[in-house]
Amino acid sequence: MEYRKIDRMINILQAYKNGRTIQVNYYKDNNKWEDTDDLSLLSISTVKFFRIKPNYRPFRSNTECAIEITNHSFPGSLLESEYKNTEYSIIQFNNNQSDASWNILIYNKKMTFEEAFNTYIFVDGSPFGVINEE
Repeated sequence: MEYRKIDRMINILQAYKNGRTIQVNYYKDNNKWEDTDDLSLLSISTVKFFRIKPNYRPFRSNTECAIEITNHSFPGSLLESEYKNTEYSIIQFNNNQSDASWNILIYNKKMTFEEAFNTYIFVDGSPFGVINEE
């Protein structure tokens, strides 16, 4: 028996029971996760295609943002969360500590990381933030 798969399956079922959102990857592509309420396909052999939907938070620093950007296809390219039809590029980070009103410049618009988190997604569909491990 594959105990790791059983533990993962139990964790997914427990999370579902506790109201967490479960996602499935029907296409076996790491960037195509979809929310689902149908766990009928969940089994030992398919558990790797299911996950508990991660919670994301805005970036806390320029360094954290710069590191995360490198983990995505087309680094530095973003889409508007609502429309997903126009690609934008990150122009620069604010390194001026005396002006804390903005963190990042995206398409000539100065924004805080919170504003950018609520407005943009990475081109691969991931939120413009990091997984909240807390």
